[in-house]
Amino acid sequence: ILQSDTYLHTASETLRPIITNIERVRAGQKSGPAGLTDFSRVLILVQSGANKALAVADNALKTNPTDKRLRYAKALCLMSLEKEEEAVKLFRELSNEDFAPAIYKLANELYLSEDEKEMKEAIALYERYTLLEPHDSRAFNGLAGAYYEANEPAKAEAAYRKVIELNPADSSGHLNLIHFLILQDRI
Repeated sequence: ILQSDTYLHTASETLRPIITNIERVRAGQKSGPAGLTDFSRVLILVQSGANKALAVADNALKTNPTDKRLRYAKALCLMSLEKEEEAVKLFRELSNEDFAPAIYKLANELYLSEDEKEMKEAIALYERYTLLEPHDSRAFNGLAGAYYEANEPAKAEAAYRKVIELNPADSSGHLNLIHFLILQDRI
């Protein structure tokens, strides 16, 4: 079970420490505490104390500096601590490695920018994310808004319609399309 926002494999992250502990005992090693993985700990701590979460992430990255999920969790910690420049830098690095959650998060951050260059980059990132995660309607919704801001109404409409196709039960997708059509004088 994959949570796409954080790339948390919920069942695996819960069971893996327990299984590892059982394997150690069977191999004749001493049993250790069967707690959470470092990644899970960071995700839990970021909600209550981003400084503690950042410390756990940094410590875990010392042993595994190339772990994409830990680096992503660290970037989330940095965002919580309002260290946006550092977080965006880390999101960019991860985006270059085609790490889907980082691509989506970076696209969302750049979409909020007033800079036209960053808006174009956000569109490219949303498009890239939709190729990696074609069933995530949120990205198509962001892409539709970015297309609208970039004055590309045909592409915006197609993206709004894709949101409805992917998630027909979500009324916000329908409302966004209706709002878009009204603004386009296409009642």
